[in-house]
Amino acid sequence: MKLDFLRRTKTQPAPQAKARAAGLVVAWHNAGRMIAEAEMADLFRARTGQAHPLFGNGSLMVAARKRPLAAEPGFDDAEYCRCFEQVLRALVER
Repeated sequence: MKLDFLRRTKTQPAPQAKARAAGLVVAWHNAGRMIAEAEMADLFRARTGQAHPLFGNGSLMVAARKRPLAAEPGFDDAEYCRCFEQVLRALVER
C-alpha cells in the first residue's frame, strides 16, 4: 500500500525549484484529501454496513487507487523523502 499511496500523492517532478516546491504542495494536498476520503468512507461503512459509493470501503488503498500513478523515485531522492515524511506525519496526526 505504501507504494500506491505515495506514488499517487506525488506529481511529476519539475526542473525548476519553484515548480518542484509547488509539486510538494500538491502532493501534500492530495495526501490529505485521500486520508479525508478514506475517513468519510469508513464512517459511512460503519453507519450503513456498505462501501461509500464514491470513496470506497474506508481504506487508504482504495482512495489511492482512484488516482493516476506517478513514477516513484527511491529514498536517495531528498524531495521524495520529504514527501514520504509528510505523508507519514499526516497519518500520525489523524
